[in-house]
Amino acid sequence: MKNQKKIIYSLVILVIFTLAVILISKNIMASRYLNEHEVKEIVFRNSNSYESDVSEYKCVAEISDEGRLIYDVSYVDSKGVYKFLLDCETGKIIEFTELLNTDSVSTTDIP
Repeated sequence: MKNQKKIIYSLVILVIFTLAVILISKNIMASRYLNEHEVKEIVFRNSNSYESDVSEYKCVAEISDEGRLIYDVSYVDSKGVYKFLLDCETGKIIEFTELLNTDSVSTTDIP
């Protein structure tokens, strides 16, 4: 009976410890990368767009060819279609493409 109590007590401690590690890890990861609000702020500011004018918005985290975590952001507003690649940690714009309603395409690779 004493051994069963010890085992149960050990399992409860193990579960609590595991949950604490998971929660701490999630908080560290969340603070390491840009959140969606920060991403929107960067892309809308750099394309002179307003969130209220956006009809379609998509943001997906991907791994770049260089092994970095990046956000692939695309959206549509009344002026055209925009696509950004952003570094998830720094917010640095890696690439920016806009297709304006005038059918002109502009792509900028940022070194």
